[in-house]
Amino acid sequence: MKMMLMFVFMAFLGIGVAQAQMSYRDTAEVIAVEPMIRQVRVDGQCTAPAAQSERSTLGTILGGVVGAIVGNQIGAGSGNVIATAVGASIGSAIGGDIGGDRNRSAPTASVGCTTGYMEERVVMYRARVLYNGREFPVSSVRPLQVGELINLRVTLHAD
Repeated sequence: MKMMLMFVFMAFLGIGVAQAQMSYRDTAEVIAVEPMIRQVRVDGQCTAPAAQSERSTLGTILGGVVGAIVGNQIGAGSGNVIATAVGASIGSAIGGDIGGDRNRSAPTASVGCTTGYMEERVVMYRARVLYNGREFPVSSVRPLQVGELINLRVTLHAD
C-alpha cells in the first residue's frame, strides 16, 4: 500500500519510476579483505651528475688575500680596516670567478638511466561487509582491516 501511494505521489509530481530512489549514510563491519594485485610497469629513472661548483675555493682564498693587501695599502687610519675588508670581499669574488673559469671542463660523470620493469602492486582491495545481517561486496583503494567499521552510502531503488 505504501509503495502504491509512493508511485501515485511520484506520478502526481511528474517523477518517473526509474528516478525514485533514496540514499542515506550508515556503517558496516568488514568481515573479509582481499588485496587485488596487478602487474604494473614502472618507468626507468635517470640520474644527472652532481652539480659542480662554478667557483674555485683556492681562487676565492687567494683573491681575498690579494684584495686585503691592496685594500690595506689604500686606506689610512680608521678607514684602513674598512678598505682592507672591502678589498678582501672584492678580491675573493674576483678570484673565485677566475678560478672557477680555469676549473671548468667537460663533465666527468655521465647520466645514468635504468630501464623500466614490471612490478606487482596492490591496486585496490575487495572486501565483504556485514550490513543489517547480510553480506555485501565493496571495493576500496585504501587498505581495510577485518573488524573495522566503514562508512557506506546506502541507496534504495523502487522496484
